[in-house]
Amino acid sequence: MSETHPNIVELSRKLISIDSTMGHGTLAAAQWLSDLACRWGLRAEIFEETWNGVSQANVLALHPDIRADEVGLLLSTRLDTPDPGEYAMWTKTGANPFNA
Repeated sequence: MSETHPNIVELSRKLISIDSTMGHGTLAAAQWLSDLACRWGLRAEIFEETWNGVSQANVLALHPDIRADEVGLLLSTRLDTPDPGEYAMWTKTGANPFNA
């Protein structure tokens, strides 16, 4: 995969493969997204919090020229994944709900 021409399908498959269910936490997904943003030349910051003993996190990625006092656009999404249920029911993904 070229960093200048990312393959959105492969990037999506990688993100889906990270278990971000509430019981596992979103820190690994946030770290991967932060690293990706940095490779693309953005500034990224992870905001981490422990909830019910599990590390949950969000990522803020900014263009390097944006100053803290400037108005920008924030796109927000949930990083957590609903519990996928019984893995055996995922017959089209080899019994792995995180295999896209």
